[in-house]
Amino acid sequence: MKRCLACLAACGCVGLLAGCQDPSGPDEGFQVLTRQFSSAWQNADAHAIAALFTPDATLVVPDGLLLEGRPAIESFYRSAFANGYAGSHVDSKVARTYRFRQDIAVVDGEWHIGGIRGDANHSDERGIHCAILMRVGHTWTIAALREQSGATAIQRPTK
Repeated sequence: MKRCLACLAACGCVGLLAGCQDPSGPDEGFQVLTRQFSSAWQNADAHAIAALFTPDATLVVPDGLLLEGRPAIESFYRSAFANGYAGSHVDSKVARTYRFRQDIAVVDGEWHIGGIRGDANHSDERGIHCAILMRVGHTWTIAALREQSGATAIQRPTK
């Protein structure tokens, strides 16, 4: 499996973004989401991670692979865990949020995966992500997630 393929997992941002039960908005719920995703990651639970996405969600991982729908997303994570990512840890940080409407938000963030097992040349992975979140009732889910590893931090232009 390609090294960056599982970077997707880094989508700790993913868990970071979905499943929010906080009616005050996505910003308040991100810490809870981070814990939910991290817990699923720690347990190598591909099903729990996929459940954070809408049924027809899309995910693009750092190597450009497009995954469509929960079953494909779950399969991807299951494969990642089977190929060295089980037992690793994921961290993420929200850099910016923007609400288009009360029920749609965009979240830009940074991710890191450490403790990856496999060949001796496998190092930690880092990157950035952009997620589109949808809220139904008080629950936020991930409708689209785009990850990349070419950049490792969100930066604003200097004046």
